[in-house]
Amino acid sequence: MIQQQMLEYQKIDGELNRIERDLRKSEAYQNLRKYKTLRQDYEDTLNKLDAKASDLKNKLTQAKQAVAKINAVIEELTNEMTHVESSDELKYMSKKLDEQLKLLSQVEGEIRDVLREGEEISKKFEEINSKLVAIAKAYKSASEEFEAQKESINPRVKELREKLDALKPQLDKKLFEMYERISAGKVFPVFVPLSDGNRCGGCRMDMPLGVVESEMQKHGGIMRCEHCGRIMYKAD
Repeated sequence: MIQQQMLEYQKIDGELNRIERDLRKSEAYQNLRKYKTLRQDYEDTLNKLDAKASDLKNKLTQAKQAVAKINAVIEELTNEMTHVESSDELKYMSKKLDEQLKLLSQVEGEIRDVLREGEEISKKFEEINSKLVAIAKAYKSASEEFEAQKESINPRVKELREKLDALKPQLDKKLFEMYERISAGKVFPVFVPLSDGNRCGGCRMDMPLGVVESEMQKHGGIMRCEHCGRIMYKAD
């Protein structure tokens, strides 16, 4: 026979689970999860933008250093050209100067691109930070509402948990181990009455009557449903 204290424990535990399940289904909890996810997404985006901004800063530094070197070469070539007497050498120097001027124009173009991209990142930073302020406010509101709901059910939750603690010492150890193992797999209720002599009171599936009677007799009035894994018992 199934232990009545075990059934009482299951009933109380079921109510406790229902209360906690309803709390997780509440609008405040759903909003809390939504705003938490949004906040994390925006923070991840900010981190990526920050990394991109750092990369652009390095590129800008390198480009400015390149400009300084090119300008130094241009200045050196310009000075040397004032002392050149050979036309061939002058043509050579002019060609080298043109190459440096083209290179300077290219690097300056890269700098403009970096600065333009930096402005875009700055705008995105401002936009996301503005959204984060609004999300933080909504998250705080949802959090306060959720905490208020939790506070309202705390007395009943405390009462139910105290009842469970009081029942535990009275429970058959083997039955309780079954209960914990099966319920951990999200199967509830664990103990269900046998219906119509061979039907599980949980999944409503039939089993051979001879097998049910044999197993029930062998295991003291209980048996495991071969379909859903619940523990069936004969109701009084």
